[in-house]
Order: sequence, then structure tokens, then C-alpha cells
Amino acid sequence: MSKIFACLTTLLIIAFCYYSSFAQPSSLMGQVINAKADTVSITRYNHALTTPVEKRFLKLENNYWSWLVETEQDSWMIYSYQEDSLCFFLQPGDQLSIQYLEGQLKATKPMSGKGSSNFDLFQKINSQCFYYPSTIELKEKLNQYKIDAWEVYCYNERKKAEAILKKDSVGILASTSFKNLLMKDVIYNYWHHILAFANQHRQILPDLILTGMDAAKINDPSALNCLNVYRFNKALVDYQFLKLNNNNPFPDNDLKFRKKLTIAKSILKDFYYLQWLSDEIKLQSPELSFQGATEFLKQLKALDSASIFYPEVALIVKNGPHKAASPKEKEVTTKTDYKVDDTISFNDLAGNTVNLKNYKGKVLYIDFWASWCGPCRATMPASKAIHQQLNRKEKDQILFVYISIDADEKAWRNSIEQLGIEGIQLHSPGNWKSKACEYFKINSIPRYMIIDKKGNIVNDNAPRPNAPELLDELRKYNN
Repeated sequence: MSKIFACLTTLLIIAFCYYSSFAQPSSLMGQVINAKADTVSITRYNHALTTPVEKRFLKLENNYWSWLVETEQDSWMIYSYQEDSLCFFLQPGDQLSIQYLEGQLKATKPMSGKGSSNFDLFQKINSQCFYYPSTIELKEKLNQYKIDAWEVYCYNERKKAEAILKKDSVGILASTSFKNLLMKDVIYNYWHHILAFANQHRQILPDLILTGMDAAKINDPSALNCLNVYRFNKALVDYQFLKLNNNNPFPDNDLKFRKKLTIAKSILKDFYYLQWLSDEIKLQSPELSFQGATEFLKQLKALDSASIFYPEVALIVKNGPHKAASPKEKEVTTKTDYKVDDTISFNDLAGNTVNLKNYKGKVLYIDFWASWCGPCRATMPASKAIHQQLNRKEKDQILFVYISIDADEKAWRNSIEQLGIEGIQLHSPGNWKSKACEYFKINSIPRYMIIDKKGNIVNDNAPRPNAPELLDELRKYNN
């Protein structure tokens, strides 16, 4: 057996030297002693690549397998055989070997060769620190602590991992780039666990506990290969939803998903948002109506131009199961043009009762917002900019109307002043139970509508202020 393995090693080295003149390939080889199955699989994950997930099935020949990986990028790899699996990091130029007796993968040190020090370091952090636990392990651990004790525990685990990365002899042998990646990932791991506590216990955390969370940089392009960054992103979106919904349970899952989409769009960018959307649809699909899941799948397809995630998610949505759409949800998806009637009115800054029919003969661009809505506040400068692009006559005919659903009138008035919002200011208190939300079927904010000069709601999901097509659409209804 040892002679066969030595021969295989020699052949891989020859191939490695040949390809080295063109690129820096990595060689993987292994032996499952007394193997009962005839295939191993290896999945490569690299979110910096055009194809971030690649899976290979490798046939065992006399208990041996091999793969010459042509890559110029670092990648996470998952080796699988029968019920056993192994996670390791592969860098260009590595020459790794995995050898073990059938059924003894976890009981031995299976990895050797150039680059195996990275694996040893990763394994040491995994075994000695609370790092990248399974979902079940994390949930069980969270139930054992109160928030103050949990914060101390997580902090100590973080410092323990950082000490291994900086000072441990195993860490010295690992590559600098891998250590830097793990150093970032340890921070994401820490903040993911802090936010996971809040989400599981439905508890709004004191600001003091969240001090320093900006150290876990959001949308950091150099963190695409961090294992915990995607867990952190999900926990952050879930926590912001918890806060904005005032810690109240949300009975309609389709509407809940839309609210999370609004939050995620305001926080995550590019690939991070795409990954979040893909994972969230897969996770929540059984709880969504088929109409809702299909709607969110269309959004994923529009963003996923390279079809990285869409095919897999589409199969999950197609095969179900799904919950039935609520009557309210069906109404939202089938409602088209309609007029504003006399039954809905709001208060202006002077305390007067105002009906939108008062503005008949004008084009209205309506912005539904609240002082506590981060995305709403973020779009206000764009709203002011688009208004300034109108000429004098257009400003007289196209009115910008801001309807706040704030429960707190003082917060509404203060935010208008703080943000310098220009236009017609109206108030419909009550948050999601406000008259505005109930009448116009508002289930997420910011939300925009256009009402024409005849009082018809011609677009009840109008473009945002920063959308390039908005100005032309407003002018179309002004002609």
C-alpha cells in the first residue's frame, strides 16, 4: 500500500511541476484504508470566484483518490466520505494528503503535506474555542446563559482564539493570509453569537453591549471567505427586524419576509445581499405562501445574473411545501388602480385634518416613512435632490407628500427638522396599525406611491427617489 501511495505522490508532483509554469495548482490526494465505499466527494467554496461552489465526486481506485486543483484563489473545502466529513482551507500551491482508516477520520490526524499547518490551526481553534458551532449546539448553549454572563463567555472565547492565532506554535506555522482571515472571522463569530442571543430570546440589547460592533465590517470585500460573516449578516438583519417591529410577533410570514427584505437591502450590498436572499428564501420557503415565495424568487433571479444560487432555490420553491396566502395578502397581490376617497385623512404640522383629495389636480409623489426606519431616513437626501431637479412650473404641479406612521408625534416633528424634509408633511400615528397602513395595505417602508391629477393611484409601488426612472414617470403624469 505504501508503495502505491508513494507512486501516486510522485505522479502528482510531476503534474504539479508541469502546471506550475502556467499557474499555481494545488494537489489533493488521499487514502481510505479498508474502504467500503468507492467514492469520496469534495466541495470547494470560494465566494470570490465566478462559480463559488464546485463539487467533485472522485472514484476510489485501490482505496486511493486524487485531484489536481487548478486555482489562483484560496478556497474552503469540504471532504466527505460516507458519514464522515472534514473542513479545510486550500491555497494555491498546497499539496495536501488525507489518509485514515475507514471509520476513523475524527479519531486520527488525517491531514499532512504542504498547507496542513492551516488545517492544524483551524482544528485547534475549533476544538479549544466556541467557534463556528452547529445551529443546535448554539441554541442549546444560548439557553444556559443570561445576557451579561453570555457576553463575558463570548468575549473570553474570542480572546482565547485570538491568542492561539497570535502566539500559539501551530499558528506560527500557518500562512499569514489564513491567519488574517481567521482573525476577521473570530470577530464575526463573536458578534454573531451576541446577536443570536438577542434573536433567540427576543431581547433588545443595551447599546453598551453592542459598542464596537462596527469592528465586524459589513460588506467587507476581503471577508468573502470568512465562514461566520454570513451567519453574522443573517443575525444582524434578524436583530434589526426585532427592533423595528418593537419585539412583537408577526403572524403573516409573507409580510414579515418583505419587511426583512427592506432591512437587508439597507444593510447588505452586492454578493452579501445575494447570499442572504438565497439563504433566507431556502430557510423560510415552507413558511411562505407559494405566491410570496415565487415573488421573492423572481427578485433573486433578477439579481443572480450568473445563476449561482437561483437554480437550487427555484427547485426548493417549486417542490414546496408552502402555506396558504392570507386574505390580506391576496388582496395586496390583486389590487390595481383605485382612487383615494373621503374616508382617509391625516393631520398636518398645524394640526389640521387633511384629505388627499384636497390636492386633486396635482400629481402626488407619496413617501410613507417613520422616524425609526433607517432606510426611510437614508433616502431623504435623494428625495430632496429629485425635487430640486423639477423646474418652477413642475414644482407647482408635482407635490411631494410625506406620510409618517410614527406613533410618537414628537419623534415625527423632530425628524422632519433633523432631516430637513421639504414638502407636505402628514401624520398617521399607530406604526403598522395606522390608518395609512391599513387603507393603503402598507406592509413595509419606505413605500412610495404616485397619484395622478384625477386622484387615481396609478402606481402603488412607485420607484424610490434614487431610481433614475422616477423623474420621467412623474413628468409623464404631469403632461
